[in-house]
Amino acid sequence: MAIYMDLQNENSHQPGNEPNSLPVTSPPALSPVANEDSGSASAVTQAAQLAGLHPSVKQQENRGPENYPRKRWRDYLFEFFMLFLAITLGFFVENKREDISDNRKEKNYIRSLVEDLRSDTLKVDSMMKYNAMVYYGLDSLINSIYQYSPYDPASVARIYHLYTAYARNYYNVNFTDRTMSQLKFAGNMRLIRSQSTSDSIINYEEMVKLSTSQGNQNKDKCDKALEYSTTIFDYRYLRADPANPYNAMQPAAYFKLLTEDPVVFSHYANLLELWRGVIWVYMSDLYWTKIRALNLIGF
Repeated sequence: MAIYMDLQNENSHQPGNEPNSLPVTSPPALSPVANEDSGSASAVTQAAQLAGLHPSVKQQENRGPENYPRKRWRDYLFEFFMLFLAITLGFFVENKREDISDNRKEKNYIRSLVEDLRSDTLKVDSMMKYNAMVYYGLDSLINSIYQYSPYDPASVARIYHLYTAYARNYYNVNFTDRTMSQLKFAGNMRLIRSQSTSDSIINYEEMVKLSTSQGNQNKDKCDKALEYSTTIFDYRYLRADPANPYNAMQPAAYFKLLTEDPVVFSHYANLLELWRGVIWVYMSDLYWTKIRALNLIGF
């Protein structure tokens, strides 16, 4: 029976006895040692790269200063020159920008100042005319007081007329300081590059201060004379037409003074004379203020 099984085995391995099937081929098996070596090498390389210890990186880290090309002194000089040039150009550009801005501001201030000066000259011309009328009107009033006669009704009416027209108002110039205040208090006087123009502005400002101070004296003298006049004149006769008592409905003989005391008349005339002196100085100050304003406009 064993012999029979061996014969069957031999017949099964003989050619021509295989079943109808394609031969199965398997890929060549890799060497376990080779696979193990390649896997370990790639793992080591990845670990080295993660840890920053890749051989190429390590070579770069181990390169000392002697491995880099040394800079020549010309390179350092060139870098210093370029840095200095950049800073200098930036400084010049900034200064140029400030100069352009300052020039624009200077033109605007000069234009505004000229407008103020022209307005002030018109005011000065107008107020000088009024003050001249008051100056000569007070002179006529003083003469009428000294020539007063209680027996001449026309002289009393004349005193009332002159008093109403010239002795109850003062005329001062309200100078425009819109631009001048900006130049002084905002520190913008430095924007005026012309020294002569700057000096003229300062001189004009001083003259304006002088005229304003004298104008305050003008107001003070007018107030004092007006207050004292209430002891002489009766305002009942001025209610119809305060601007001109001759247009009142009362006849000239109707006007009466509150007093005929010559001492009171003399004291009032003295107050009017002091007022006239202040007006004279004030008109002189206004005149020279106008001259300086016109000279400043001409720059």
